[in-house]
Parts: sequence; C-alpha cells; structure tokens
Amino acid sequence: MSLHGKIIFRTDGNINIGIGRIIRCAALAEMLRENFECVLAIRQPDPAVLQFTSNAFHQIISLSSSDELDADELIPHLAEGDIVVLDGYRFQFAYQQKLISKNVVVSIDDLHHGEFCSSVIINPSEGVLPSDYRGTGETRFYLGSRYALLRKEFIQCAIENRILPSERKAIISMGAGDVHQLTKKVLSSLVKSEMVDEIEIIVSNFYPDINSLQEFIRAEKRVKILLCKNLGTQEICEVMKSARTMICPSNNTLLEAASIGMQ
Repeated sequence: MSLHGKIIFRTDGNINIGIGRIIRCAALAEMLRENFECVLAIRQPDPAVLQFTSNAFHQIISLSSSDELDADELIPHLAEGDIVVLDGYRFQFAYQQKLISKNVVVSIDDLHHGEFCSSVIINPSEGVLPSDYRGTGETRFYLGSRYALLRKEFIQCAIENRILPSERKAIISMGAGDVHQLTKKVLSSLVKSEMVDEIEIIVSNFYPDINSLQEFIRAEKRVKILLCKNLGTQEICEVMKSARTMICPSNNTLLEAASIGMQ
C-alpha cells in the first residue's frame, strides 16, 4: 500500500518527565501508519523508552538536547506539506510559528494555556471549549474524551462485554518513572484504609526504589499484594480488567482506565 504523506511526531520522554506523551503519540501513529509514514523526532532517545512505542513509527530521528535549536533542527527533516504533531508544554506559539508556513501543525494539548497558531488542536479532557483557546480563527478543535488517544488494546477492551470484578480489589499505577515515589505512599494509605483485600501494582524497569517497595509488600500480611513489573500493553489491559478501582495520575493512563469502565 502506498503512503499518502509523512507525519513527524515531535515529543520527548524519559525517566524524569515520564513517557505518557510518547505512548499517546505512538497510539496515534498506530492508527495512521498504514496510510502515512510516521516518524518520531525525540531528543536523545533511550532504547528502554522506545520499547513503549510498540514499533508504531517507521523511523526515529534523534535530536540534540538544545531547547533553543530544537525547531531549527527539526525543519531540515520536513518537506513542504508534511504534518507535524507536537506533544509537550514547551512547543508553544513561537515554536509552532516556525513550522506553520509550510506544514500542517497539530498540537496535542492538556492546558489550553497561551496562544496557538496550530492548524489542529487535540485535547481529550472533558469540559474544554474552543473559546478556552487563543487560536487563529482557522484552528480546528478536537476536544473531549471521544478524541482520547488510546492504544489499540484498550480500544478493543472498550468494545468488549466486561464482567464486573470484585469491589475489594484495586490497581495502582503511578507512571513508568514515578520519580516522586508516589506508588509506595498510595499503597501504604490504601492498605491502612482496609477498603480492599487485594492490590496489584504496575511499575516499569524505571521505578526508582524497587527494593523498598518489595520489602513493604513482603511485610504486609492482611492484604494480598502483587507487583507487576514491565508489562506489555495487553498484559496491562488484562490487569486493569481484573479490578473495578484504579489509582493513577490524571494523564493518558486515566483515559485508558476509564475506557474499560474502571472507577
């Protein structure tokens, strides 16, 4: 099948800032890759991070670490008419302006803060209106959870009939890096609440203090706690389906959990 053009996804992710943006860009690329050449442009890519892209991209472009030169470094990789998808707080008006004259610019946005000159804005948050944005008047808006960028495994789960599991089980997933080590704090509070009898914790290889977490789990006798490490997308989906309740950040993980009916 011939491809209809090129889409360059410009985003970043690592243990410090998380990988949620990479995952949702990969989810969008997965939807489009049969019709477009999908390219990821990322600063200093870590192979451990790229494993989360599920081979959604046809090519990876490695950029330098300079904020000031970022857009100028990206431009030589673009042909006129290419689509550029920007996902990150720092890709603001000045960055968009450097690209918009020759390219279609799509901003994936969570904050509706500042001015935009993008051709398209995608914000999967509920309660956001086009009037909340300062755009060009020609910007097209795709707002609300109907435009959530879900991985294909979660889309499939969302359309399947689901048998409601026990209310006494909960899932904790605080992000791949969890640099603030919220997982253990949430776990401790949930155990003390006595609201559940079983907890599954989802972490990645980036988790900063796995030994301390494992010690806590071994010491807990009343609640059954299972540590799930470095799961694939389908495995994460199956873990989520096994419970009604999940504690997670208000990011794409929340949208994925909501898509399969979690509370």
